[in-house]
Amino acid sequence: MKKISVKKQLVDFMIANGNDFRYTDMIKATLRICKGKDYVYRREYDRGFYATNFSSGSSHGYMVNGGGDCGVYKNENGRWSAKYYTKSDKVNYFLNRQINTLSNLVSMERYRYDINMNKISEMERGTRDYTERINYYISEYRNNVDRYKSETRKSILKSILKLG
Repeated sequence: MKKISVKKQLVDFMIANGNDFRYTDMIKATLRICKGKDYVYRREYDRGFYATNFSSGSSHGYMVNGGGDCGVYKNENGRWSAKYYTKSDKVNYFLNRQINTLSNLVSMERYRYDINMNKISEMERGTRDYTERINYYISEYRNNVDRYKSETRKSILKSILKLG
C-alpha cells in the first residue's frame, strides 16, 4: 500500500474543513498528521514545526512551491488555502521555473561578461590579445545562453508531452 504524503494529507484535510486556515491551524493539522490525531499542540515547542516547508519567501518550501500534484497558498484574505493543481497549473509552474532559471543564467553570464570586459579594458587597446579576448568572451557568453535555451526547450517539450 502506497503511503500518502504529509502534503497530500494536509491538502485533503484543509479542503474538507473550510479551506481558510490560519498559519497556526495549519501547523496544528500537520502535527496531528505527523504525530497522531490525539497530539496536543504546545505553542512554545510546536510553533515552528514544518516552518521551512511553508516558507513563501525567495526559496519556497515544498508545501507552497507549486510543484507536485497539490499544495497550499495564501488566499485573498491573507489566510491559507489548499488545492490540487490542474495540468495547466503544472505546465505554468514548469515554464515559470525554466524561465526564471534562464533569466538567472543570463544575468549571471552578463555579470561575468561585464567583469571580464573591465579586465580587458585595463589592457592596452588595439593589441591582438585584446581583440582575441573580447571575441572569446562574447562567444562563450552566446554559447552558454544558446546551450541553455536549447536544453530548456527540450525539457519543456518533454514535460508538456508527459502531461498530455
